Amino acid sequence: MQDRILAMILSCILAMVIMYFIVVTIILTFFRSSHITVGRLHFKARLSVRKQYIWEPVKNDEKIRKAFIGYTIIGILVVLTTVGQFYVMAYGYPIETAVIACFIYILAWWSSRAAYMQRKYWEEHASANKEFTLASKDVFKVRMALFKSALVAEMVMSLTYMIYMLNYGVYY
Repeated sequence: MQDRILAMILSCILAMVIMYFIVVTIILTFFRSSHITVGRLHFKARLSVRKQYIWEPVKNDEKIRKAFIGYTIIGILVVLTTVGQFYVMAYGYPIETAVIACFIYILAWWSSRAAYMQRKYWEEHASANKEFTLASKDVFKVRMALFKSALVAEMVMSLTYMIYMLNYGVYY
């Protein structure tokens, strides 16, 4: 009876985390850091403006460049960790995998400072570009809060899956 209840609780937590990711992804597609003034169907122009928004601060400021490189590398590690932890835990290393995954998610939380630095750069150089405008500070704060809450949800998912694997997986 207890095994069945524990399995139901863990399954509900995993299902809620997956639904949360879907909701956060949908919300984050509508909350943009900047608003592009080019028309919606001008894809090349929109891509060019987006490229300028990302790469101009990286080219002009050494601190932002280092932070952005770290942010990119850690972002790739987050994706690999999220996918890879299911495979590694299935081979018998649930505790080690969960610790590594949580550590990488904490690094991703820390590396999100690159977005703050990029925002600060564009606030200081706002008159330099008329092709886009920054979103309000409130929208930016909500966007970053959603991003960071998604990282916490990934930690919860990792720990939940670790508990599942310890009780029903390779050691069962």
